[in-house]
Amino acid sequence: MKRILLVALAIVALGLLACGGSSAPKQVHTLHGSISLKLGSPQIVWNMGQPCSGTGGYSDMSGGAEVEVRNGDGIIIATGHLNQGIGTDPSSTDLKTATTCIFSFDIDGVPDTDFYSVEVNHRGGTPFPKSEMESNAWTVALTLGP
Repeated sequence: MKRILLVALAIVALGLLACGGSSAPKQVHTLHGSISLKLGSPQIVWNMGQPCSGTGGYSDMSGGAEVEVRNGDGIIIATGHLNQGIGTDPSSTDLKTATTCIFSFDIDGVPDTDFYSVEVNHRGGTPFPKSEMESNAWTVALTLGP
């Protein structure tokens, strides 16, 4: 009786392995990113190094705005939120005003897939193949504005 039970268990185990029943965990990643908001108007400036957010048609761009990561089928596979924006201007010698508001984000638990699309606050996704994500150490840089 024991022999029959052992044979039956072995057959079930082999069947699970043949059907892809591997218990190996799927790889997940942390996506690091930023989005630079440039409004392009000399009248719109922020204080250098200080918190900032979008205005006018970009008023939805602020700390806490949703970031979605989708796979190639358009299914949301991970979400996160923007951190508070910080005023900056890498080309300026004026240390008081900034023409760019940069928001950073980190999203944990992004599963492996062949294609990714990163979208901030329903403003349209930016596509990234997995190979580009890997070569950029799971870091993306987005821009928004005129």
